[in-house]
Parts: sequence; C-alpha cells; structure tokens
Amino acid sequence: MPLDLPYSKFEGIVEQTLLQLIREARGSCLTVFPKRIAKRAGLPPKPVILTLIDYYLQKLERKGWIQFWKRANHAKKYIIYNTSPLWKKAKGNGDRK
Repeated sequence: MPLDLPYSKFEGIVEQTLLQLIREARGSCLTVFPKRIAKRAGLPPKPVILTLIDYYLQKLERKGWIQFWKRANHAKKYIIYNTSPLWKKAKGNGDRK
C-alpha cells in the first residue's frame, strides 16, 4: 500500500479497519492497539504509522467514542464498548437483513 496518501484517506482506512474489527467482535467490548490496526489494515507497523493511528484514536477518544484503557509496554491500549457510536455504526441497530 502506498504511504504517500493524504491523511483523510489514511483516516478512512483506519476507520474501516476499526469497523471491521468491531463487526468481528463477539463480546460487549473490544480492545485495540495501534499496531493491531496497522497490521489488519495492511500498513507497515513502523513508528510513524503507529503514531498517526494513535493520533486518530486520540481524536476518537476526545469525541467520547472510545476510551484509553492502559499503557502496555510501549503501546497504548484503547477500549471500545458496545455503547459507543462507533460500535453502533459497525454493528447496526439490529435492523440489517
């Protein structure tokens, strides 16, 4: 994947990856690391990419859509609950066929 894409497209890739991870979740919450998102999106897990993903996750945290959970080694861990608008966007309201 070329890395010379605009940040808005990069955000779209990260959001679509998050939505895909949420759709595959079985419980009532999901924990994610920036590196897990990068690998799933097919992006190289280089520090600059992980920093951009973390920046996007911080934007979602400021909106109240996800929560910072804890710092594990060098990585930040975020949690997405089933009450989040992001979760509802991914799973729908049960009216899908």
